[in-house]
Amino acid sequence: MIIDEKEKYYPPAKPPATISVGEGHDDGGGALEEFEDDKANMVAKLMSNHGQDISRSLLERSNLVESIIRLSQHAPGCVIGSLLNDISRDRNEKKDIVDRRRRRGDNKLSSSTSDVRETSAEEKVYIDDQLSLRDSRMYSGQSLGGESTPIFHRRESALLFVDISGFTKLSNMLDVESFSNCINSYFEKVINQVTSYGGDILKFAGDAIFCEWTVSSHEPFQTLEQCVLQAATCAAEIVALCSDFNIFEDSGPFRQKSMRRLSHERRGSLSSLTDNGAAPQSRTGHKERRRPSLEQLRQSFSRRVSMEASFSNRPSVESTLNVKCGLGVGHMAGVHVGDSTSRREFLMLGDPIDQVATAEAAARHGEVFASPEAISYLTKMGTLDGDWECNVKHGRPTLLAVRGERFFDLREEHTLCRDVGLPFDVEKILQCVDDFDTSELKWLKRMIALYVHPVVVTEEHERSSSHVKHETDYDRNLASAELRNVYTCFLSPKMDYSLTGDEEKDQKLFHRLNDIMTITTRLVDRAEGHLRQFIVDDKGIVLIFTFGLRGSTFPNMIASRAIPLTFTICQSLQEELGIKVAAGATFEKAYCGVVGGVNRHEFAVLGPAVNLAARLMSPKHNSDVILVDKNVRLLTSQIFFRPLPVVKAKGYADPVPIFQPMKISSDQQGNKWGHVKKKFVGRSSEIKQIMHVAQEMTLTRMTSKFLFMTASSGTGKSSLMVQATESVRAMVKKMKKRVIVTRYISNEGDSRIPFSLFRSIFKDLLRQIQQDDDASMNSSKERSDFEIDKEWDSLSLQSHSTKSSLMSNDATRFRYVCEELNAPPEFAEVVGKRLLGLKSTAGPSTAGKPPDLNKIVNFMADAFIRCTKHADLVLLALDDVHWMDEMSWKVVQEIFERSDNVLTCCGSRPPSTNHLEVDEKFWSELHGAYKEEGRYLEINLGLFSETDALEMIAYHLDVSVEEIEGSFLRNLFTSSRGMPHYLSYVLETIRRNDLTVKLDN
Repeated sequence: MIIDEKEKYYPPAKPPATISVGEGHDDGGGALEEFEDDKANMVAKLMSNHGQDISRSLLERSNLVESIIRLSQHAPGCVIGSLLNDISRDRNEKKDIVDRRRRRGDNKLSSSTSDVRETSAEEKVYIDDQLSLRDSRMYSGQSLGGESTPIFHRRESALLFVDISGFTKLSNMLDVESFSNCINSYFEKVINQVTSYGGDILKFAGDAIFCEWTVSSHEPFQTLEQCVLQAATCAAEIVALCSDFNIFEDSGPFRQKSMRRLSHERRGSLSSLTDNGAAPQSRTGHKERRRPSLEQLRQSFSRRVSMEASFSNRPSVESTLNVKCGLGVGHMAGVHVGDSTSRREFLMLGDPIDQVATAEAAARHGEVFASPEAISYLTKMGTLDGDWECNVKHGRPTLLAVRGERFFDLREEHTLCRDVGLPFDVEKILQCVDDFDTSELKWLKRMIALYVHPVVVTEEHERSSSHVKHETDYDRNLASAELRNVYTCFLSPKMDYSLTGDEEKDQKLFHRLNDIMTITTRLVDRAEGHLRQFIVDDKGIVLIFTFGLRGSTFPNMIASRAIPLTFTICQSLQEELGIKVAAGATFEKAYCGVVGGVNRHEFAVLGPAVNLAARLMSPKHNSDVILVDKNVRLLTSQIFFRPLPVVKAKGYADPVPIFQPMKISSDQQGNKWGHVKKKFVGRSSEIKQIMHVAQEMTLTRMTSKFLFMTASSGTGKSSLMVQATESVRAMVKKMKKRVIVTRYISNEGDSRIPFSLFRSIFKDLLRQIQQDDDASMNSSKERSDFEIDKEWDSLSLQSHSTKSSLMSNDATRFRYVCEELNAPPEFAEVVGKRLLGLKSTAGPSTAGKPPDLNKIVNFMADAFIRCTKHADLVLLALDDVHWMDEMSWKVVQEIFERSDNVLTCCGSRPPSTNHLEVDEKFWSELHGAYKEEGRYLEINLGLFSETDALEMIAYHLDVSVEEIEGSFLRNLFTSSRGMPHYLSYVLETIRRNDLTVKLDN
C-alpha cells in the first residue's frame, strides 16, 4: 500500500462555541444564563444517574491516553504520524458515508418513484455494511484504511548517523543502576540536540541512533537544503557537547563529569568564538581563512586536551564516552513490515544509509563527516572551508566539524530552526487525541504497541491493569534495568536491498522484506522468544532475536529452543524465499533495559556479548553460516561444533574462541530410526497388540486405525516402535500381502516448520507409485492363517528401504501425481519446490496467488492416498509427535479420516506434560467416537518389572537367568528405577569394563 508522505496529520481546529439567539429572545444575557443553567442541570442529572459508568469511562480513557503517550516514546514520530493519518482518513471516509446517507435521504423525500426508494434501501444496506466493516477493522487491530503490509512511502530526507563508543567498557565497570543512569544521561544530551533541531529519531541501533530530517510540503521553508543544514548543525553541536565525556572515580561512588564541558563553556558557543577567543571574522574575510589539514586539527586537539588535563586537579579517568557522526541525503523509502496482530517494524531504505555508513567510517571520535551529496546541498545554504570540491569530485566524505570547531557557516539570508521539539511530544499527542473516541484510542494503542519491544508492551499491560499508584516513568525504567544471561542472535539475510526507482521492482523488494519479517516473527513467536529488532543499517539487513529476557526464559533454552530456532529461521528463509542467511549468536550477561532520553527511548540489550554476536554475523568472519561463542557450545551437547580461529572482540581482553554448529544430521540429532534387535527384551504384549491390529486391517481393509503410544523419556518407546514396525512388515509379507511402511521421528525444531513431517517422508512415498496397480504380488499366493502368538517370534526382521518405482526421478513422479489429481499448476511450485525441495516441477513457475494452507493439506492427503492405494496395509509410524507441527497433524488427520488401509502409529511423551499441536476437536473425537468404533487405541508404557529387568541382565551379560544373584538384580533395578534406557546403559558399562564376577556356585 502506497501512502503519500504529503498527508500529514494536523489536529482539527476547534471553532469557539456560539449560541444562536432567536428573534423573540433577550440577547442581553438572559438566554445565555438560561442555557448555562439547563446545561448544569443536565450534567448533574447525568452524573446522579450514571456517575459510576461515567467515572469508569473517564478512567479508562485516561489510562488509554497515558499508555499511548508512554508507548509512543518507543516509536519514531513518523510512525505515530502515519497511524494518526489512518484515523484522520477513516474519519473522513465515515463522514463521506454519513453525508451520502443524508443526501440519499433528501433525494428520497423529493422523489416519488419506487425505483428511487428501492435504490435508497440498497444504499442504506451498503452504508451500514461499510460502517460495520470500519468498526470490525478497528476492534481487530487492522489498519483503518484497510491497508495491508507492507505499507510504504517515499520521501526526500537528510539522514544523520550518530555513533557512540565507550558503553562496552563502561558496562564492565558499573553496576546496573549506575550504568543505566550514565548511558541514559548521555543519550539525553544527544537526543535533546536532535529534537531541538527538529530531527526525528528513527532507530536505536545498539549504541547508535539514526535521525532524519524530512522535506515537508506543508512547510515551504523545510526544503532538502534546509534539512541538510539542520542536520549538519545538529551534528556539530553533538560532537561539541558530547565528545570526551569522562567518567571519573574518586574514593566514593562513580560520578559523571565532562571534561569537554569546561572547555566548551570557556570557548563559548560554536559560532561566537574562534580558537583564539577573538570575535569571528566578517563574512567577507571568511574565505581568506586557511583551514588546517585534518591531521593538524587532530594533533592540535590532542595537545590541547593534554594541557587541560595537566592543569586540572581531577580524579583519575575511569572511562570515556565519545561520539562521531556521518551525514547523508537523498531519496528514501519508509516501509512498514509485519502484520496487524503480532509485530511490526519500520524500515528505512535508500542511498543515504550507505552514505552515512561511509561518512561515519571516515570519522574519528569527535568528528562529523558528510557525504559528497550532503556537501552539495550544504554549499547552497552556506560556505565551507577547505578543499571540499576535491572530495566531492572524487566521491569522498568531507570533515564538517571536530569537537568545538566547525568548518561551515550559514549565509545571512538563511536561518536555522531551533527548539522545534519532537514530531509528536506529549503536548502534541494530547492535542491530537483530545476528540478521539474510546475505540479509536484502543486501536491507536494496539497499533503503536506493534512497533514496541514485547517486554515493554507486557509491562505496559501490567501497569494498565494494576490499580496501584506507580512511580515516574524514569524511576520505572531505572528499576526495570537489569543484567541477565541472554542468548542474542544476529541474522543477516543476504539480498540486495537497493532502491532502483522502478516502482514494480521496488515493490517486490518491499514485499520480500515483509516476508522476511513475517516468517521470522512467526517462528520466534512459536519458540516464545523475543524479536529485538529488524533494521537496515551499516551492516545491511539485520534481524535480532533473544532468549533470556523477562517472558522468554526457559530451562535448557539454548539446546531446546535457541539453537533449533536459529537453524529453523535460516532454513525457512532459504527454502521459502531462496535467501541465504549469516548468523552470529552468543550467550552471556548483558544489560537489558530502556536506553535513550526521557521523551524518546527504546528497549535494548547492550554488552560485549551483543557486540560479539554482531561481529560473528559480519561478512568478515561469516560466509552464510551460523557462528557461536563458547558459552553456546558448552550448553548444546546434542550438536557437533567445528572450532574456528579465534577473533579479537571489543570488550574482551583475550581473543575469543568461536565455533560453527554443524547442521543437525539424523544421527547427531537422535532422530534416526533405530535398528532391529535380534533379541528384544520385554514389551511382548504391546508388540503383539500392534500386530493383531495390523493383521485385522490387512485382511479386512475396511477402515484406517490410529494407535497412540505414550511413554516417559527412557521407557523404551522408540525401541518398541522400531521393533513393532519391522514385526508388522515381516508379518504382512509372510501373509503374501502388499505392505508400505513409512517412518519419521520429529525433533525440537519441527514444531516451527509447517509440513515438517511430509517434507521428509513424501519423497519416499513418491517412490511407491505403481502406474499399473496390477504390477504387484499375485493374490493367489496370499496367506490369511498367520498365527501371531505362535509365529511372531520366528519372523525374520531386518531394516528395509523403500522400493523405487520405474519413473526417473522424484520430480517426474510428483508431476505424475499432480496430473492425476488435477492439481492446479501453482501446487507444483509451492508444494513441489518450496515444501519438498524438488528442483524441477511441472513447468515455469506461475505468478498466481499461492494456494492457502487448507488446500495444501487436502492435496498432500490426496497424494499420500494415491501413492499408497495399491498396498493392503500402510503403516505410518511417527515417533516423538509431541514435536510435530500443526499442519502435519492436519494432514495426518485427513489421511486417517479418508483412507481405508492406513495404520497410523504415533509415539509421544505424555500429552499432559507435552503439548500436542493437534486439532482439539479431532483429539476429542479420537478419544470419543473413534475409540468406541474401535478405530482408536492407546498404549501407555510403564516401567520394567523385575522379571523384565532379570531378562535384560541375562541378555546383556550373556548369562542365564539362574546365574544372576538376587542382590545384584535388586541393586540394578533400584538404581535404574525400572527405566529400560538407564538399565541398558548401566549394563553396557558393566559389560564393557568387565565389572562382574562369577562365583563358584
